[in-house]
Amino acid sequence: EPSKRGVATGIIIGGMPLGILISSRLLPLILGSMGTGAWRYGWMAMGVLVILMGVVSFLLIRDRPKETLGGAIGEGQGLARGSPINWGLAFKNRAVLLLCSLNFSIGLAGGIFATFFVAYLVAQWGLTQSQASDAYGLVGLAGAASGLLWGYISDVIGRRLGLATDYYLFFVSLAILTFVSLPGAEYAASFLGGLTLYGGMTVTVALVGDAVGPRMVPAAFGLISLAFNTGQMISPALAGAITDATGSFTPPLIMATLF
Repeated sequence: EPSKRGVATGIIIGGMPLGILISSRLLPLILGSMGTGAWRYGWMAMGVLVILMGVVSFLLIRDRPKETLGGAIGEGQGLARGSPINWGLAFKNRAVLLLCSLNFSIGLAGGIFATFFVAYLVAQWGLTQSQASDAYGLVGLAGAASGLLWGYISDVIGRRLGLATDYYLFFVSLAILTFVSLPGAEYAASFLGGLTLYGGMTVTVALVGDAVGPRMVPAAFGLISLAFNTGQMISPALAGAITDATGSFTPPLIMATLF
């Protein structure tokens, strides 16, 4: 149902930060117990998990909800197989194009946040590697609940206001990390960043469903994901070049805050 689309999407999106949280605890155990070649076993473990998830998805996920054991969820909403799809409508939709630009920006800012968080705290704040890693661990912990939280919020107050609120709070997180050096500020920035970094994607998916309809979501969200991932792809190289040129992690974080 459209009124519950945000919560449903949030449950799915919440799996990404949950995976980050689990891997951040699992990999140190592997790396610390298997010697110099432990990184190979770490990658092997991640690969095996991905294969298992692929098998589970193949066995359980169906194109049409009525094919699952849950019954005819979504039946009657224009999801019949074989109905024509005008893919160009998704690419010409103003809401989709606006979301592409927003997600490019959030991908760029989020990529800088995720890549340089620990290094920034160590180099600029003087924290130990362990302290900085503990602070960053809050990103996964808060992010695990962020999808469901922001999905619910968007169902209650609306997609646009929910998305704007999420982006504003992520801006606050970046501003705290960049400009506030008080004790405990790193934990506040990490928790708030994790709580909002994945929330925007949750609201975006729900908003796309509202804007173009269930049948067009794959095309529209595929374009938005391309924009988001492009921002994430270029952010480490761009921020790294700025850091090398200035000798400080602060300028790229200021750039991320402005984005």
